[in-house]
Amino acid sequence: MSTDSYTPRIKRLDVAFVTEQLKSREEVRAETEARIREQPKKGLQWDMASLCSHCKSMAYYKYALGYPVEEIRQTFGEAATACLKVFELRGTMDDPQTYPPLPHGTKDYSFTNSKACFEGICIALIAAQYEIADKLTELMWDPPKARYIGPRSEVCTITQQHLAYAVKHLLLNQMDDAQKELRRFVWRSSEAGIAKMVRGLAEKNDAIFVEGLLELLFWHRKEANESYEAYNRDYSETYFSLPAAALSNLAVKQCLLKRRDLPADEYLPLELVADQ
Repeated sequence: MSTDSYTPRIKRLDVAFVTEQLKSREEVRAETEARIREQPKKGLQWDMASLCSHCKSMAYYKYALGYPVEEIRQTFGEAATACLKVFELRGTMDDPQTYPPLPHGTKDYSFTNSKACFEGICIALIAAQYEIADKLTELMWDPPKARYIGPRSEVCTITQQHLAYAVKHLLLNQMDDAQKELRRFVWRSSEAGIAKMVRGLAEKNDAIFVEGLLELLFWHRKEANESYEAYNRDYSETYFSLPAAALSNLAVKQCLLKRRDLPADEYLPLELVADQ
């Protein structure tokens, strides 16, 4: 689809580059979907994880290029659907390519880590796919002593795990358990903002929620500027803050505040926050 009639939402956007990236992702998505149709049982979890990633990137690109909101939501919805399938297929991938390698016959649960589940929930909330968000909430789980969780893990750190579980308890209306998760750590940087937003939702305190939102947006802006200065043109996740938009959707849905009460910020896409 031509983007000539759209006005980019992102400042300093390399429109030609992003347009080409979107086209490339669309082609790979089509190839992945064809492979799933032809061999539905071979490597399905891997393909669904790939499909989720491509659709998520496409949604970011469409947002940046100025595509209509409903089309962006639809693409995020496709990512959420694929993400749910990944979690429904938990433990079905044998002998995954991990490092260090797992023993033969070991099931891999790293695709369904709690950090990835939190991201899937965020994607579903932005897409207004609340049923998918609820199902992912129920499916959030890490096996005891999971090897992929650690202080410096690139898959899921210990703090990311507990922050994800705080969100899980929040969505299950287990407010005391959510607060227990939040009290486990002294939160820092962007995680501190998310933790404060979750606390605001749990306590039904709009002032705490907005304070956390502003902190999260501050850290996101810092990351986005660093990415731009490093000439990283393909870091689409800096276009806006996914957790900021998702938790703002939840806050409005739960009537903690109205969309008009949210701060105006270039990294908070208010048009992707469903008004009640």
